[in-house]
Amino acid sequence: MIELVEDITAFSDGRHNAWTGLAAFRGRYYLAFRNARSHTPVRSSILMVNSTDGRTWSEPISFPSLDYRWWWYDNCQLFVFRDRLFIRIATIWQGPLDTNLVGQVTLFTDDGEWWSDPDTNVPIGYLNWGTAEYNGTLYGAFRPVNSMGAGVFAKSDDGLQWKTITALPTIGFGLTITPDGEALVSGYTRTPGKIGVSDRLLRARPPFERWEESPLGAEVHAPMLGVVNDRVLLVGRIHHEKHIRYEFGPQTAIFAFDGRQFIEQCRMPETYDCGYNQIVASLDQSNEALISDYRGLRVGLSPDRWYPALEERRDEVLFSRYEGNAIPAQADIHALRLIIHP
Repeated sequence: MIELVEDITAFSDGRHNAWTGLAAFRGRYYLAFRNARSHTPVRSSILMVNSTDGRTWSEPISFPSLDYRWWWYDNCQLFVFRDRLFIRIATIWQGPLDTNLVGQVTLFTDDGEWWSDPDTNVPIGYLNWGTAEYNGTLYGAFRPVNSMGAGVFAKSDDGLQWKTITALPTIGFGLTITPDGEALVSGYTRTPGKIGVSDRLLRARPPFERWEESPLGAEVHAPMLGVVNDRVLLVGRIHHEKHIRYEFGPQTAIFAFDGRQFIEQCRMPETYDCGYNQIVASLDQSNEALISDYRGLRVGLSPDRWYPALEERRDEVLFSRYEGNAIPAQADIHALRLIIHP
């Protein structure tokens, strides 16, 4: 059984904060996220807060080395490898033909304070969606940015340079490797008409060249996986179809693996926008975990596009729609503390 025991707001400034990354490094939790004025791909900042206990969080820092000729997008992930903390950020560049190119930049730190310059070795057009270490090698699941084509499974000796091992049976989101060496990846749906969800489970053992596919047990948007106290967990957004329709109802849900598929354990309150999580084991309790999350409200819309007839008040908060598209003007960063019972 998985018990949610705390839901803490780690950062809120009235802007849209989302697409989180979380890692434990040298006795601290580090939580990174994108900060912008709206949900859509606009110029934005990557901020990071840290905490020793997962409850009280520092003031945010930014990354001065990020060039604001670029636009910072989503999928802000953290991982630790060979005693270095890495942050990987999905990025939009201005292309040579006035088109946008999507790729990733990676920065790292040896002490949690001084960060490297951005590295761009992840190929343009691919996003790394989940990393895991096994026997001294870092492995990663990579997906094409347009959700078309094959997913790729790769390995790295330094967290920067990657070598392809094989193509995945479907596009992979999220990755974990169990202590006994089984890799699990959540795979993109094969069902016609479904958009933006994973409902397949991909499994392999070293050398990770042959993959088996089976039902995931749920339909989850942007899932991430992790192992805590020998339990494989999955977290992500459910009811993604409501998010696509700009409706109230998406939720962050947490699942546990029963050896065959993932079973839902708990879910967060309904909202308009959420998910893009990461899972880490507690620094001081072997049966606890911390999960990063964000929660978005669609409020404070542009006055020249205001539709009073479509306003709705929920618990003293005003929600509205904007030409049929509800726009989140605010999203807050949360840290969820779980207890993993036997």
